Amino acid sequence: MAQNIQISSLHPCKWIKGKAIGSGSFGTVHLAMTRATGALFVVKTARTDAAVVSMKNEADILESLDSPHVVKCLGKDVMRGQDNRDRPAIFMEYVAGGSLWDVVEKFGGSLDEEVIRLYTRQILHGLHYLHSKGIVHCDLKCKNVLLASDGNVKLGDFGCAKRLAGSKDMPILARSWGSISGTPLWMAPEDAVGSPESVLMSAFHDDESDSDVDEIGCNYVCELTRKNPFSGNCHMEEQMVKNHPEDSYLVSSGNWITVR
Repeated sequence: MAQNIQISSLHPCKWIKGKAIGSGSFGTVHLAMTRATGALFVVKTARTDAAVVSMKNEADILESLDSPHVVKCLGKDVMRGQDNRDRPAIFMEYVAGGSLWDVVEKFGGSLDEEVIRLYTRQILHGLHYLHSKGIVHCDLKCKNVLLASDGNVKLGDFGCAKRLAGSKDMPILARSWGSISGTPLWMAPEDAVGSPESVLMSAFHDDESDSDVDEIGCNYVCELTRKNPFSGNCHMEEQMVKNHPEDSYLVSSGNWITVR
């Protein structure tokens, strides 16, 4: 029902913001309701100046997508934040089941392998659609994969996503991948450790979407164990801290970072 709401033209007085149902490094997601129909949707708002850039990128990408396996963007607006400054906001469909991370917790810390295969198949359908549009997600962890009440899996949180430009043009690729975004313990190891060779390899690589494919395997591990895929890998964590000491506090917590 939520995807049929025409949100972009709604004045704030025509909808009600509810409690926060999620938050990340840069943004907060609130449940919301239209006054006219009582239909539910979610509002994602930026909390920092850095989040503004991420959220504008996310809105731009989501507005160009239309797939049953991607969270639908219902519109965007500018809202006045607690700091009395205007911040971008994205209106999106409400996916009632929550993230796969939450689902795994609710079912005892591990899902049945038959169910995992079903979810993985749908994630792959979503990825195939994104890659056909020249978009790489870059942060495909369980917390960013959502489950609808009918079992449909949807990819969400496109704040790290990138559009590939000039896929066979090495200089353009080098600029496109001059920064590595994502969650450290979900990245491909060569990207997570941030070695100079990883950026160079990106420039020569035939298909940069491989980074999303690596994270498919990480999701499978998470759905079996509800653990970060590389948690406890001391060598990998030490290498990330060595190469990016300014971000070392984020490594152990597994939060979102951008390595430049």
